[in-house]
Amino acid sequence: MSAEKEVAATAESDGDVVCESGNGSSGPSLNCETSEPKQEKKESNVRLVLLFAAMAIAVFCGGLDANLVAPAIPSITDALGSSDDAGWYGTAYYLALSCCQMGWAQVYKAFPAKPVFFGAFLVFELGCLLGALAPNSAAVIIGRAISGAGISGTFVGALIIVSYIIPLRWRPMMSAFFSVLIGSTQTAGPVLGGALTSRLSWRWCFWINLPLGGASVILALLGSKIKDPASRRGGKTMKQVVRDFDFLSLAIWIPAVVCLTLILQFGGLRYAWTSGSLIALYVVTVALFALFVVIQVRHGDSALAPVRIVKQRSLACSALYVLLMQAAKSQLAYFLPIFFQASQGKSALQSGVDTIPSFLSYVVFQISASMSMSWLGYYTPFMLTGSAVGIAGTALLSTLTVSTSSPKWIGFQILASAGFGMGFNGPNVAAQTVFQDPRDTPTALTIITTCQDLGGSLGTSIGEAILGDQVRRQLRRVLPGLTTKQISDEGITGLQNLVAPDQRYHVAEAYAYAVRAVFYGSTALVAVTLVLACFVEWKSIKGKGKKGEKKDS
Repeated sequence: MSAEKEVAATAESDGDVVCESGNGSSGPSLNCETSEPKQEKKESNVRLVLLFAAMAIAVFCGGLDANLVAPAIPSITDALGSSDDAGWYGTAYYLALSCCQMGWAQVYKAFPAKPVFFGAFLVFELGCLLGALAPNSAAVIIGRAISGAGISGTFVGALIIVSYIIPLRWRPMMSAFFSVLIGSTQTAGPVLGGALTSRLSWRWCFWINLPLGGASVILALLGSKIKDPASRRGGKTMKQVVRDFDFLSLAIWIPAVVCLTLILQFGGLRYAWTSGSLIALYVVTVALFALFVVIQVRHGDSALAPVRIVKQRSLACSALYVLLMQAAKSQLAYFLPIFFQASQGKSALQSGVDTIPSFLSYVVFQISASMSMSWLGYYTPFMLTGSAVGIAGTALLSTLTVSTSSPKWIGFQILASAGFGMGFNGPNVAAQTVFQDPRDTPTALTIITTCQDLGGSLGTSIGEAILGDQVRRQLRRVLPGLTTKQISDEGITGLQNLVAPDQRYHVAEAYAYAVRAVFYGSTALVAVTLVLACFVEWKSIKGKGKKGEKKDS
């Protein structure tokens, strides 16, 4: 049966999609039944396409928002006088995304997928609206956090809905589609963000998601309905499923991650690393994470992160791998535009254009590596190669100066992003390979994606701590007339106007030095991923097909 016919078989005449999951001896199956007359299939297929289009727009908005804000950060800090908060505009988004993802996964188990998906997307849109109307930096940060919380449910939901309405053998194609879609925003986001900031206002980086979101919701209302397979609830009533929510783990996980981020964000900036406030945060953070681990052990397989799954060697190494790789990748995305604007005097638009080689390289090498992975049958070689290439690229980025020529910084970012692209899909494939039981695969994937999102928030927090500390050190050394408060309160580009024209070079040099320090850290993070990849098992993804089926050639 062709892919088109199999997908078409999932739609009913009234627009509902009814699928039942089966756990055969050789793996999961998806049986979709329909009672519609043949003449009504065309209408059902159209509604299915509309649903996919709505999901695609929602996922695109989430990816766009993650990459749109970076070129606007200098303008936001100038307008709101919030230089110290620059890292929080990315951190708040990724932090909420990583904290809420496991919670959304539990919600999808108890409630219909389509309403939950678009409910989560509306939460994202609410955050964008708050960011667009924000009167101060705190409101921007809160809006980013709300957007991150909402889009976490959208990203997870897209994969869940695909698993309901697409036969198993065609799901990798849809996953690749979403990956390319998000990858395209890594190219379009910085350019569009720079253009909106330079030509209109930084607030348009948030406004733009509202009309796109409206189009997604309209298409969703016209698209197919989704009925969750009853077997996913294991025969439990809705009340029993809600009662089984691991609220305690979530209540501990969220503040633990927030406290860790606060340590990284405030350490060396607002508070000394040995200050009483940070020491108190150290104690609270360690206690919360320790309590979280204890609860996971006691709850067994009903925990958010069952120990049986977490301690598997390949999964543990893959989770840490993607966390560190995403941390380094987010530092490249956030601090390279800052280098172009603060050290080389470029506009927000031009800084976005100058990062195009990075994002194009990432998309091209991610797609190429995924195709090669399917052909070769192994994921570990691409994790190893990606780490090695990433080390070379980030090490070269740590040599940037105010006078670095364009051929050099273009080549440096292409090399670094090529490494990120080659290694990034490996952990997801590893999780699905070592945990092929359909009861374990969702949990394994959630752990990987949570670590990936957490890496984004931690990476920007660590980078901002390094950047702020080094800028202060350098400027106080060469411009002793500047106070710490002036350096903190002025925007990134505003410092250029605060000093005499003959001293502006020192400001550019200070930021170049600080960005180099950030990329030193990026190099160290990627170096650790190379060690982790050495411990990931070499297992073939060319496994046995289902009984009665021929293995795809």
